[in-house]
Amino acid sequence: MIFTKATTFFLGTLLPIAVQALSLNITAVTANATGSSVFECWALCAPLEITTQPGLVGAASSFLGDVANMTYTVTSAGFDGGDHHAPYNQWVVPLSGLGIVTLPDDPGDDLYATRGLPNGLIFAADTADVSHLGHGGVFPGYTSTIILQIPTVGNKVPEHTVLHAGQCTSNDTIGLDAL
Repeated sequence: MIFTKATTFFLGTLLPIAVQALSLNITAVTANATGSSVFECWALCAPLEITTQPGLVGAASSFLGDVANMTYTVTSAGFDGGDHHAPYNQWVVPLSGLGIVTLPDDPGDDLYATRGLPNGLIFAADTADVSHLGHGGVFPGYTSTIILQIPTVGNKVPEHTVLHAGQCTSNDTIGLDAL
């Protein structure tokens, strides 16, 4: 495709409109009414907006809330974290490698967490006060896995709408990778 000034202008005027119609959809590990950890696909209420931040002007951005701290974690290849609860309501961001999140009460439903879409940003909310077993974490492969763990201030869960039970798929993030 040849880009002309008219094409660039046309696309540039559509980008803000397209972003207004998109929400940031993420997979959450939470608990159901019986205390089993489950995956849910959430649409975050914080909108995707065109940022005016220097160096990123024109990019899509969503404020995820205030954070309490940030931990950089490196697991060795083949590390098995066993079943555990989320220590806090927290964002989990895979930076490299592969993490597999398992559900003790639903052994066939595994979440493959890698950087990028659709599961490169996860919210873990299956804390001990809502989940009886928590979730499992396994880090297979031949290299280490690096993740950021980012608890929210006051253990706050971001405002969201549940799109559906189960993890988000690439259909839930259509359009975001084109921004």
